[in-house]
Amino acid sequence: MTGPVLVGALAFAAALAVLGVSSALDRTEVAADRRVAEIAGIAVVAGALAAVVDARARPAGSAREDGRLDLEDRLRRALADSDDVDDALSALEQAAAGVAPGRSVAVWRMDDGNDRLIPARLATPSGPEPRHLPGLPAECLALRTGSTAITRSSADFDACPHLRPTPDPVSGVCVPLVVDGRRLGVLRWTGEPEHALAADDLATLETLATLTAWRAAVLDDGSLDVPPVILDPLTGMMNRYSTGLAIRELVRGLVPFSLGVCQLDEAAGYGQHHGAAVGDRAIRLLATTLRSTLRPGDIVGRTDGDRFTVAFPHTSTIDAAHALERVREALVLRLADGEVPPFTVSCGVAASDRADSIGGIVDAAESAVDEATAAGRNRVVVAGDPVDEGA
Repeated sequence: MTGPVLVGALAFAAALAVLGVSSALDRTEVAADRRVAEIAGIAVVAGALAAVVDARARPAGSAREDGRLDLEDRLRRALADSDDVDDALSALEQAAAGVAPGRSVAVWRMDDGNDRLIPARLATPSGPEPRHLPGLPAECLALRTGSTAITRSSADFDACPHLRPTPDPVSGVCVPLVVDGRRLGVLRWTGEPEHALAADDLATLETLATLTAWRAAVLDDGSLDVPPVILDPLTGMMNRYSTGLAIRELVRGLVPFSLGVCQLDEAAGYGQHHGAAVGDRAIRLLATTLRSTLRPGDIVGRTDGDRFTVAFPHTSTIDAAHALERVREALVLRLADGEVPPFTVSCGVAASDRADSIGGIVDAAESAVDEATAAGRNRVVVAGDPVDEGA
């Protein structure tokens, strides 16, 4: 889903959408009942989102980021041309193999009739993969929780059960393919024991998986027709709609969480002074910093032009505030190379029990952002806590 992947994203057929909503998250408790008619103005053109991204000015010298966006764009095109679920999963497997070096990349799909995982393909281009046909029990932690699961070594006592049969110890990352609570399969990457996948690579795998999950769901269930636009075209992160869906799932599951809102300080003046293209680069840099600094299980989305929303499941406001402080520190380091003119961010944090509705929680976090701004910007404020104006 930055976060977890609690919701899928379909950018293969997404163009710009006029969501017709007011403030971040639209104070919405978005219904997850597939009523596409609630999203106004969706223009469905295969590959349109890729064209939007290409039209944006990309940061000079950011070859790695450009490569990631190019891979996502290629997958969108492949998904748009997919005729069935197997085609879509095959495209995901091949795209994921190009993200990071490892022993293998494989996609396993749910065999609903037997509640087991079966290989989406008989072989992978990147290496051997244990198959154990006719399938594996669907006891994957990633599928149970709807969040990415990381295994440091298959020899560990708490390793993913699907990795334990491997002849030699491996590390592993399992990214679930889940749409609206429906388990479709899992993307699995394996590498050397104790080898940690880079945060940016992990975020890319999650994005590829969520793109594919929605396409596979559409191909498998004709009633879905065209899902709403749920990826932000500039950053590739979840947008206001999908972030609202993910937070709604936390509330439905009675999962306690802290909600953070981060806003680029003086964004209007920054854009006027440096130009729209540089402003876009700043937004993308902030998105990349959030994605690489926060945990895989955190929900991160761009919910307004200069504003990002983060949900931290099972996390206190103190720990959430510390996480956002680390984001501010990481942003300073990323800005040190001088490719993007310096800017700062102000963040607010609120606990999920601070209000009795999602809109109320959002209001509390946004009020904390306002307090951070009034206190001098470039700081994190927790709703209800005194503000240190000397921070």
